[in-house]
Order: sequence, then C-alpha cells, then structure tokens
Amino acid sequence: MTPTNTALVADGSYAWMRLAITLAISVLSSAGMWTVVLMPTFEADFHLTRTEASYYTVVMLSFLIGGNVFGKSG
Repeated sequence: MTPTNTALVADGSYAWMRLAITLAISVLSSAGMWTVVLMPTFEADFHLTRTEASYYTVVMLSFLIGGNVFGKSG
C-alpha cells in the first residue's frame, strides 16, 4: 500500500477557487452592513462627515494590508 499525501489534494486549484468565491461573497454581503449600520454610528461617535469616515477606513485598511505585506517580506 502506498501512502497518499492529502495535503496536496486539499490545497489544489479547486480548493483555492472555492476559497476565493467564498471570500468574495463574504466581502460583498458585509459591505452593505458596513455602510448602513456601522458607518453612521462611526460618524456620530467621532463627529465626522461621510468623507472623513471613508478616508479613515481606507487609511486603516491600507495599514492592515501594508503591515502584513511588508512584515512578511522583511
């Protein structure tokens, strides 16, 4: 009997495609909740306009992505 490597089967291209589709669905379904439920509360708590709150969100997401990318490459 020959041993099989299940790690290679589990991480195939089909699995990565399913992960990408699931992630896209999750992001698209959560975006509506962010703009309708959380953003007005965020604006009211910090006395921000919609533009300032959106700018703050983009900056924080950029720090998140940049920190992970440059943290792993350095």
